[in-house]
Order: sequence, then C-alpha cells, then structure tokens
Amino acid sequence: MNKFTPIQKINHLEDTDYRALLDAVGTTALVSVTDTKGTILYVNKKFIEVSQYTAEELIGENHRILKSGHQPDSMFVELWQAISSGGIWRGEIKNRAKDGSYYWVDTSIAPIFTEQGELHRYIAVRFLISDKKAFEAGIIEQNRNLDKTKKAMLNILEDIETEKERAERLAQDLKKFQLAAQYSTDQIVITDAEGVIVYANPILETLTGFSVEESLGKKAGSPELWGGCMDEDFYADLWRIVKTEKKSFTGKIENKRKDGERYWASANISPILDETGEVTFFVAIERDVTREQEIDQAKTEFVSLASHQLRTPLSTINWYAEILLDGSTGKLTKEQKEYVEQMYASNQRMVDLVNSLLDVSRIELGTFQVEPVPTDIIELAESVLKEQRLEADKRKLQLKTVFDPKLPKIDIDPRLLRMVFQNLLSNAIKYTPDGGSVTYEVRKDARKKQVVFRVADSGIGIPRRQQKRIFSKLFRADNARESETDGNGLGLYIVKSVVEHSGGAISFTSTEGKGTTFTVRIPLSGMVKKEGTKELGS
Repeated sequence: MNKFTPIQKINHLEDTDYRALLDAVGTTALVSVTDTKGTILYVNKKFIEVSQYTAEELIGENHRILKSGHQPDSMFVELWQAISSGGIWRGEIKNRAKDGSYYWVDTSIAPIFTEQGELHRYIAVRFLISDKKAFEAGIIEQNRNLDKTKKAMLNILEDIETEKERAERLAQDLKKFQLAAQYSTDQIVITDAEGVIVYANPILETLTGFSVEESLGKKAGSPELWGGCMDEDFYADLWRIVKTEKKSFTGKIENKRKDGERYWASANISPILDETGEVTFFVAIERDVTREQEIDQAKTEFVSLASHQLRTPLSTINWYAEILLDGSTGKLTKEQKEYVEQMYASNQRMVDLVNSLLDVSRIELGTFQVEPVPTDIIELAESVLKEQRLEADKRKLQLKTVFDPKLPKIDIDPRLLRMVFQNLLSNAIKYTPDGGSVTYEVRKDARKKQVVFRVADSGIGIPRRQQKRIFSKLFRADNARESETDGNGLGLYIVKSVVEHSGGAISFTSTEGKGTTFTVRIPLSGMVKKEGTKELGS
C-alpha cells in the first residue's frame, strides 16, 4: 500500500503531469514549486497574472524576486526552519510585483519528499488578501455583509403596513440588527422607500448631534436633520440613482450637525428590492471624512499657490531666452544657440506643467468658469487639426477626418472644447509610430441628441492592467513613458473633468500594440454657464 500523502505523490508524477495538475487548481490560487534552495521551477497562470512577470522571467529565479522588504528577516528564518524540517508554514506575506506595486497573499508552503523520504521540492499556494489589508476594508466588509442579509431582510420587511405578523418579525429583526450594528464606528441608517428613517445606530448622534429618537420618522438627510447643504441638482441626481435606476450611490456629501457645524461624509446608499424588483428600503452607511477633505483641500490650495508663484520666474526665463535667440543682444555662436534653445524648450515644458497644475487646482477648487457661446464646432475642430498637422506630416501619419457638415452651432465654451480636442488629437499623434494612421471624427448623434467627437489611432495602445487608471492625476502608462519621455500625466484628467463638468461623457477602447479610440459625447443642448474666478488654461 502506498503510504505517501497527496503532496508527496506529486513528486512521483512526471513534470508535465504535475504541472497539468497544478494548472487545474483553478484561477483563485497562486501556485509555485521551487527546489530546496528556493529556485522557482513552476508557476501557474494566476501567479504570472498577479506578479506581472512572465513565466520565462520567473523560472530559474530565486523566490526572493518577489520580496517586498516589508517583513523582518526573522520571519523568513522561521519559514525556512519550518519547511526544511518537513513542516508546513502558513502566514501573510506582502510581495512586490514587477511594476513595483505590492500585493498581500495568504501563503501556505509545504515540502515535497521523494519515495525515499528525502526533501525534494517545496510547493507554495497563495491566495490574494490585498482587499483585507486596504484602508477601506471595514466599509467593504460591511457592504458585503449587508448584501448577504438583503434577502433575509426582504422576507421580514415586505408587506410591513398590511401584515401584523410581518411587522412583528421586522421589529425582531431590527432588534437583532441593532445588536450587531451598535458597535459600528460608521453611521448606519435604514429608511423606507420614501427615505423616512425606520432605524439608526447610536453613532448617528455622535456624527450628527441628532439623537436616534428625534430622527426616527423623519426623512434622512433633510434640512430638518443634517442635510440640505448640497445644491438641488445633487439631491435630484442621488435620488434618481437609488430610486429610479435602483443602483447604489457612493460619494461625498456635505452635511451639517445639529449645532450648525458643517462636515463631509463618505456615503454609500443601497436600495433593497422586493421580489418584483421594487424598492422597499434603503440602507445608508456614512462616516466622517472632514479631516481627509480638509487635507485634500489644503493640498490643492498649496498646489495652486505654488504654481502661481512659479509662473512669474518661468515667464521671465522665457522672455530672456527669446531675446537671446532673436539676436537682440548680439549674435550667438552655434554652441551658445543650442544651449539657449535647450534651455527655452525645458523651460517651456515647465510652463506647460505649471499651467496644467493650475488647471487641476481650479477644477478641484471649483473656481474655473464656463462661458458658453454659439460655436461652430467643425470650424473649431479644423483649427485644432491645422495646429497638429505639421507633427502628423513629420511622422508620415495617415490623417483621416470625418466631419459632419450639417452639425449646427452649439452653445459651448470654445476654450474648454479646444483643450479636449488638442489633448486627444496630440496624444494620438504622439503615441502613433511613424507611418501609422489617425482618424479624427466629429458628428451628430440625433437619436441620443449628442455631439460625438472621436479620435482613433493605430498607436501603442494602453496596457490592459493599467487602463482603469488612465484618467488618474499624474498617471502615465508604462509604454507611454518609454515611447515619449515628455508628459506630466495631467492631460486626460483635465479632459475628463471638463467633459463631465459640461454634462458629457468620455470613454475609450484600447489594445496594447494596436491602438486606442477615445470617444467624447456632449449634449446638443450645449454647456451650462458657470461663474468662476479663473479660466482654464489661463
């Protein structure tokens, strides 16, 4: 009778056999096999996906290639002592991926023995636990727990107004829920389908100053309680999301405490539906993020102040460089001219960065203005194209235009729309290799009552794993940094903010190595005028 354990049996299979066996484990576990010195012999697909290394980069390397430096050496000494003596080690390890990002794994490492009982290899099975380690794990876990209880709560809460027995069951369930929720550090409120509070945990009084007793039976977030600080459009949009679209709302809301003090809350409001799909209750979880909001505000204001202070000396350098280059102070030698041209180009990049930082701060502070005027969008698009054509010709790009000649004039802010056109078109040209193609399209979508602006290129594309970050501040994809060293990672953030602030939407599709298509949609009704103290790009 074979007395070897399943792990020991793995060793008696051919390499191709146990590799197929381990590949069949599934898509949730990161599996690796090393020799007794820690040299990697095998990794499964999930391991490759998470670590971002290829199999060729991992095989033959020591497992220390994943070491993050966040664990003490004593932990690894203990690990090796355990597995080298035939034991199994389990613990949580923070590893580092190829791009420098970190991820947490719950790791189990076991030895593999030969039939003669000699230590032969090690097998490690890891499960991702990064979310558990995240700062917001508490909120995520609470949301998950609430989702798990939705069905049970619906069974108890339905027909509350007409069935006495159901009402009694609701009271009992709320009492149980209260015992579980009263120790939560976040405010938890349950309302009926019209937003009237039927339950609140004790944190409500700590956060808002209103007692639970004086809040029950009143509409959550109303001016009578802690609400009314946001504009009417915000509340209308929130109600549309949770009531009409029956989706969860997540965002920041400015509220006021009972004593009148304003504060910011991070809120998640989820509708609970009955069997027919109708909203019966809402569950709202809020926490005070005033301090975080103040820090973000201070950072934005500092960036704005610092950028303003930088503009004057940078403009002065530009002015002096231009004087030197035009020969007003005497003819420069060839070498001197090259130095001044380099200085001018570098300074101009700094000017562009400072202007972008100022635009970002104005967006975040809400101080930029929108001045819509009747505008010929095709004429605007053609003028931007004219500015970019020289660079496109230099790269020998096939530049195709599709402009709708019947597009009417629309009330938009031409400065803001020009920023959108310039950024997307220049990016397409910049990141498309010589000889490639760029399509520039502006047309009307009569069915959706929108103007559609699209830029498609055959360029380097955006890596799939980085696409979700493409509109983030200061982010540039890896291949973009390699292709073009210049760039500050602010352009697409500004474009998205401008488009969405104008009531429009921006989306994209991309395949690395094959190209990217950005699509912007703006209402035919145009932009809404907004008062502000500054213009973007000024």
